[in-house]
Amino acid sequence: MRSMMKITGFVQLGMGEAKKMGFPTLNISPKKIPKNFSMGVYAVRVRTPMRNFCGIAYYGPRFGHKDSFTFEAHCFGLKKNLLHIPITVEIVKRIRGVKKFKSVADAKKCIRRDIAKAKKILKNAIILHGFGNTPSQFWYPYIKKQLEKRGYDVWVPHLPGAANPTLKKWLPFVFQNGFFSDETILIGHSAGAPLILSILESISVTIKKAILVSGFMEPQPLCANDLLKAKYDWRKIRSHAGRIICINSDNDPWGCDDKQGRKIAKAAAGKFIFMRGEGHMGSATFHQPYRTFSRLLKLI
Repeated sequence: MRSMMKITGFVQLGMGEAKKMGFPTLNISPKKIPKNFSMGVYAVRVRTPMRNFCGIAYYGPRFGHKDSFTFEAHCFGLKKNLLHIPITVEIVKRIRGVKKFKSVADAKKCIRRDIAKAKKILKNAIILHGFGNTPSQFWYPYIKKQLEKRGYDVWVPHLPGAANPTLKKWLPFVFQNGFFSDETILIGHSAGAPLILSILESISVTIKKAILVSGFMEPQPLCANDLLKAKYDWRKIRSHAGRIICINSDNDPWGCDDKQGRKIAKAAAGKFIFMRGEGHMGSATFHQPYRTFSRLLKLI
């Protein structure tokens, strides 16, 4: 979903009202707001130098201070203090106008409803391709189209250096450009699967679901082993996904077979799905075009 507008500025010290209510925010000077921008609450995406976040933003009078205005964003999963750090708030959709509340309790109830609405608006899926692949190959466009019909914002990035991928290239790229919330679905194919494991180790939110197709966790003779880690923190991986699903076949020519899938599923306390005779479920080298993937779509 495209943003309506982008507002950039340095995080400044606020008055702390939202934090006291349990919703810490990043404040930007109201002087940065265009004159034609309507007051109210918005579903937003927030870009920071470290990570990106989904959230809600409020522009209007301060709570209890009708003559003082504020623009601030509450980021889902943000736990660090970003005071004086430059951020960009991407306005996605207006949720409501400014309301007057009789009490702090009423304000908190309304903010919780705003957050629930924003998460539905910002629900997204990220599809990560494999070693040497592009976003236009195999079942990636098919899944993207089907999920967009369901209202998802779908990102299928062309990962940098796909012919010689490394975790040092791919992981920062995803964090610099992707957004994560508890309505996010991650789908990784082949080398995209171990990349998901590293993402889940590092994010600060619990996404809705992670699906690993033809994934592997141990070095394979023909695979992009530079995407693997010697050791994974499976506790973090498990805690950062509501559900983890591994799909592998018994005759994968790249070695990403059912044995690898079962190992990942066991370590991640996930579900394993066995696909008999389906190969790599997408491979140009081994002539497996795999343009559609109805079984995967049913899992989302």
